[in-house]
Amino acid sequence: MKPNAILINISRGGVIDQDALVKALQNGVIRAAALDVSEPEPLPRNHPILQLPNVILTPHIGGATEKTTHEMLEKMI
Repeated sequence: MKPNAILINISRGGVIDQDALVKALQNGVIRAAALDVSEPEPLPRNHPILQLPNVILTPHIGGATEKTTHEMLEKMI
């Protein structure tokens, strides 16, 4: 990835090598990351990714929109 890249993961935490991601973010290999998932979930309170200023974390709610909820209910019914 380019140094100005922002990695976004909304799929599964295991898709990303989090240790490699932490190193890449710390060393400026990529600019930032936005993560809605992690491995494990939730992350331990002392996980280094939680200390990085160039990371945005959400608690696995990225898909929790009104439209998505409606569509999931429709499929379930």
